[in-house]
Amino acid sequence: MTYLCASVNSWSLGIKTNVRLLLPDLEPGQAPPPEGYAVLYLLHGYTGDGGDWMRLSRLERYLENKQAVAVMPDGGKGFYTDTCSGDAYWTYLSQELPQFIETNFAVSNRRERTFAAGLSMGGYGALKLALRRPERYAAAASFSGVVDVADTMELIREVPGLIPHCHVPPNFGAIFGSREQVCGTENDLTALLNAIPPQDCPALQLYCGAADALLASNERFAAAARLRGLPCRFERLPGGHEWGFWDEALGKTIKKWPLGG
Repeated sequence: MTYLCASVNSWSLGIKTNVRLLLPDLEPGQAPPPEGYAVLYLLHGYTGDGGDWMRLSRLERYLENKQAVAVMPDGGKGFYTDTCSGDAYWTYLSQELPQFIETNFAVSNRRERTFAAGLSMGGYGALKLALRRPERYAAAASFSGVVDVADTMELIREVPGLIPHCHVPPNFGAIFGSREQVCGTENDLTALLNAIPPQDCPALQLYCGAADALLASNERFAAAARLRGLPCRFERLPGGHEWGFWDEALGKTIKKWPLGG
């Protein structure tokens, strides 16, 4: 496979930002599929960047022989949100980035061939893409996702060091404002879950480790989805908030999704 790192002069962020891609190799004279490759957006966690997927997971092995392009943007520390401090990460992720990818690479723009997944902060972003842009995404997966931002705001305040590797807690105030400014809004995944018509909802897959501090909120989210009759599956696996767990969840997800090959 071919690995690229592109520097994007982003109009929405007002800065240059990196996006990494993993693409299938082509033999001499071979063309991409007429319908375009399936596209998988992979969103990193709060302390990482898009390169983590290549450095710390077996992504290339999982996508071997698949007809799919993995897109790994840098999302900063903004929770893939148009933040209170003025960073337009949601606009970049949901509008500018797909337009850039579809214009410059041989990927499909069809819903049934477009997928999103992420870990921790990125799990939140992937689910938000699916719930706010259900016409664009066939499925989304969350690995140890921050599925309840308001609850996590309180947990991190009460229990310093709750999330491993996150030595400086997220500045939720600069991102979302107060807890009251999150609840019931377009940044509240539970509110989005309760608003989406079941027939429009993409397939949702949640994984969380048995030793993860975010397990309870993930279980509540999955239960709420099932109560509404939404296509949501939850799987608890051994492990915690770490790459061994996320890599396993990534492999399971890619195996399940129709990515060609």
